[in-house]
Amino acid sequence: MLLRYPYEVRSEQEYFHEIQDVKITKDMLDLAKYIVSQRSGRFEPEKFEDQYETVLIDLINQKRAGKPIVPKERPKGENVST
Repeated sequence: MLLRYPYEVRSEQEYFHEIQDVKITKDMLDLAKYIVSQRSGRFEPEKFEDQYETVLIDLINQKRAGKPIVPKERPKGENVST
């Protein structure tokens, strides 16, 4: 935990003053609740696989073994900025 002195803490108004107060219709709120309920689920950590970590560990192991690291070919036709 990071503690701050009072003079280091700024007012929330400095951060949130630009956010407008928007009135949401009942229909829009119902739609949002429906979408959230359809996409909600129970998180099961034992089924989660961090693909980024897996690939990173594989690259580290290749580097340790002295193997050259060859970048994979990028898929064609995807809008990926470089």
